[in-house]
Amino acid sequence: MNPVEELAALLDSGCPIVVVGSWEEDFVETYVAEAASRGGQKLFIYSAASGFRGEEKTKKIATPLEALQRLKQAGGKTIALLLDFHPFFQDHMIVRALREVARLAPEQGPQIILSMPLARAPMELQKDTAYLTIPLPDAQELRGIFSRAIAERGIAPAGAAEKLMERASVAAAGLTRHQAERVYRLAINAAMPAGQAAAQPDAFADSILRKILFEKRELARGALALEFRETRETFEHIGGLELLKQWLRSRSEAFGERAREYGLPPPRGLLLLGIQGCGKSLTAKAVSDLWKLPLLRLDLSRVDPVAGEEMLIQALHTSEAVAPAVLWIDEIEKGFGRPGEAAGGVSLRSLSAFITWLQEKTAPVYVVATANSIRFMPPELLRKGRFDEVFFINLPSRDERREIFRIHLEKRSRSPQKFDIELLADRCEGFSGAEIEAAIVAGMFEAFGAGRELTSEDIRNAIQTTVPLSTTMEEEIKAIRDWAKGRARPASLDTRLADLLHPEPS
Repeated sequence: MNPVEELAALLDSGCPIVVVGSWEEDFVETYVAEAASRGGQKLFIYSAASGFRGEEKTKKIATPLEALQRLKQAGGKTIALLLDFHPFFQDHMIVRALREVARLAPEQGPQIILSMPLARAPMELQKDTAYLTIPLPDAQELRGIFSRAIAERGIAPAGAAEKLMERASVAAAGLTRHQAERVYRLAINAAMPAGQAAAQPDAFADSILRKILFEKRELARGALALEFRETRETFEHIGGLELLKQWLRSRSEAFGERAREYGLPPPRGLLLLGIQGCGKSLTAKAVSDLWKLPLLRLDLSRVDPVAGEEMLIQALHTSEAVAPAVLWIDEIEKGFGRPGEAAGGVSLRSLSAFITWLQEKTAPVYVVATANSIRFMPPELLRKGRFDEVFFINLPSRDERREIFRIHLEKRSRSPQKFDIELLADRCEGFSGAEIEAAIVAGMFEAFGAGRELTSEDIRNAIQTTVPLSTTMEEEIKAIRDWAKGRARPASLDTRLADLLHPEPS
């Protein structure tokens, strides 16, 4: 059913309160007016700033409580649309008055429709409330919006208009109708300033698409716990993890139309569990580059302890507005698995909201969550079906350590051929990738201070003075390794046979 039919069905069923979640208030008003017309019901529209719609301007604006008291006398066959009424849920008198209106039979009192950006209701009203979310525009509607925006400027690049509309509708997926109109106009104006002719079709299209994506990224700034991350990390910057890389490459077109036609569901997400400094966060960044999607980082430490649930929902909805995108949640166990927190606290409600969103989201937001420990990991997140897959990232093998040395030496404009990488890889058994990088940097500081070029000896000395995490946290690392056996897929190839043929030095 479309929104009007769904709303009409809820009203016909006698539902006393309907909460409509949408940022597009004018569309809500249109849908409610049409539903009221279908049911032959009288419509009242109220906002705290303007009072009742159509009322004389000279008349005193009714307070929210006065408005509800007046609506109790409105009689049956009546609908009351209350705009942005949710801030008043903190007032017990308002909630009590809403409950009293809800207790009236449809033939005796009005049915209440609450329009707000995020669909929610106070606990006292939840048993009397139905929820409706106005869907975002689909590709066909976005094509129509773009077509109108480009027609306003009289632009139709020869042979490219149809393809451009298709690409623009994909780029703007997740925006509201008003956002799409505004972003399209900004993009077209940027690509063709006033008084100038349109550029060549390809350059014109590229300019428009870049501007659309830029504006979508700016939307992420509105969610305080969400930030857009520019990244140049690729799979070439990750040593090892070949099984994980192969798995991700096989899904590089999973968000495309061809995958939908094939019958594949949109990918849900990935949980990377493993030892600190072994490439989990780096992998999240590299997925963004591989799939050519914007990268958003959800920082759970910035979620307010009091308004945590609302802040989280706002961030998740914002990520949908920027979709298709990769949503990176670092150290998820610290955000949702805080030890010692009482049941029913904000963290648990936030976890419930996140799991519901993860399970039911339809927007192409691919979640890459990382975790260093399973001790405080909520079991709800580990249940099969929450993520597409759970991968365990272990300490790097000897082959992977050699590759990590090569990557970080080249990253610092050093030729790996000038270093004894075999010896260095042997000397740093039990080191994470981050610890190998730190040893190279420490060796460079030593060489720089001595006024000479970096040598293998400098790095080896740095390795000898480093106590790796695998030593200081041996018990915890053993526990996470034991847990991962049979519960998570390995991210790296099993090199145990090769290690037996080429044993580590004693």
